[in-house]
Amino acid sequence: MRIVAGQARGRRLFSPPNNTRPTSDRVREALFNSLNTLLNWPETTVLDLYAGSGAVGLEAASRGARHITLVEKLPAAVSCVRKNKQLLGEIAAHVEIHKGSAQRFLEQPAQHPGAPYDFVFMDPPYDQVATEIPQILTTLIEKEWVGEGSVVVLERSSRDPAIVWPAEYEEYRSKNYGETAIDIAIVSPLGRMAA
Repeated sequence: MRIVAGQARGRRLFSPPNNTRPTSDRVREALFNSLNTLLNWPETTVLDLYAGSGAVGLEAASRGARHITLVEKLPAAVSCVRKNKQLLGEIAAHVEIHKGSAQRFLEQPAQHPGAPYDFVFMDPPYDQVATEIPQILTTLIEKEWVGEGSVVVLERSSRDPAIVWPAEYEEYRSKNYGETAIDIAIVSPLGRMAA
């Protein structure tokens, strides 16, 4: 794995243990090409809820994101994230790492430096998408981890059905990249959310 663009372009990253599935460079590049039209990186805060190697959050850091929060529960993957953060040095100065599950992290009050987050990325184990993601999406709204205009992205297996976004989210794009699918939605304006 490597950083695709930005200040750390070409920097190789450590891979996590075998029981995680990193987002490939090709998929990450396609995702960030889509996000470039939606986000202004120097003003963007990022929340990666199943961070794995941290590659998505560190890619955002390389592109100048203002604050990045990485959440990962597997100890070996957390060690990998920490090593990758060190590799980027000052570029990753605004990256914070939280060890624990996505659900537990979101149960706290949204009082982190990045909240409400402009960009939330979720790449859970594929077999957990149907059971965990609907509640995660609800909690993001209820606990105010996201706000109007926040971009929320789910990576899932392209063999699984497309996600049904809750009413507070407006689907922006869904695209398959071989075995991987990327679903992007934008949190609706507050007036529409209330309706």
